[in-house]
Amino acid sequence: MAVDPDDEALSWGDESDPSHAAAPSADAVEADGTASGSLALVAYGIFAGLYLLYTIGWVLASIRNPIPVGGILPVILYQFGEFLAIVSPALWAGSVAVFTRHKRPATRVVWLLIGALVLIPWPFIA
Repeated sequence: MAVDPDDEALSWGDESDPSHAAAPSADAVEADGTASGSLALVAYGIFAGLYLLYTIGWVLASIRNPIPVGGILPVILYQFGEFLAIVSPALWAGSVAVFTRHKRPATRVVWLLIGALVLIPWPFIA
């Protein structure tokens, strides 16, 4: 029986070769946590977009609110507070990424959810 050249084109080599590595089965992927890792990656993307919208909301809120009139110290402190409000979503996301590096993805998602609730730009919404 002759070997079909099309079958050879679909082969990755000899499976009896010691350097051959087979792909994991679907059951091994599920047990390994890759599916939950994919869900976590989607959640990270959603939170990244939400935090970007929060940053834009804080920028727009700081543009709408006038700077208070008074001495130099109150003006500096007010502008510093505006700066902290604008960068707070990025600081929160970075802190969660650093401090939950060796935790489960669910722990990181919970902390990102807490940040999404805490960092809402209320001056922009109201």
